[in-house]
Amino acid sequence: MRKLPAVESVFFCLHRELGELISGDAAVSAIAEKSVARKHWYEVHSDLRFADFCRGKPIPQQPSADSSLSDCYEGLAVSPGKITAPIRVVHTREDARKLCEGEIMCARFTDVGWTPYYGIIGGLITEIGSSLSHGAVVAREYRLPLVSSIEGATQIFRDGDVVELDGVRGVVRRVG
Repeated sequence: MRKLPAVESVFFCLHRELGELISGDAAVSAIAEKSVARKHWYEVHSDLRFADFCRGKPIPQQPSADSSLSDCYEGLAVSPGKITAPIRVVHTREDARKLCEGEIMCARFTDVGWTPYYGIIGGLITEIGSSLSHGAVVAREYRLPLVSSIEGATQIFRDGDVVELDGVRGVVRRVG
């Protein structure tokens, strides 16, 4: 018997609420409503971008109007290599499932959850990271070129943009 509106609703419940659902002590409809509301607000807020470091109340950043006018972007060279290929912008697991062999994955950052995709991609661009970040270490193990610290990369580039990624110089240049 399903008590929540969808399987993924469990991720939007508090530990205490799950315990109440299991024991039968809960008002199921109230917890279900809360999980739906939390999921809604998670989706609304997931598109917001914030500075990596801030003081006081964090204020969402607005993409700059001229960020897509440049053809060349400098970042941090963290894994050597050079590739020219189309980009796939990845925000979610669903986006990652669309990755095709040899594409350049462009993500805000990477963590251990993205590692399975390293076997099919040809290169990587991230907005956040360093030469000691998880993404950089794994990219070097897979011999994938990686340029990190390109602010706003997931908004600058679009799926299918063809770029030359130079992981030695730390440069990404749009070529088509």
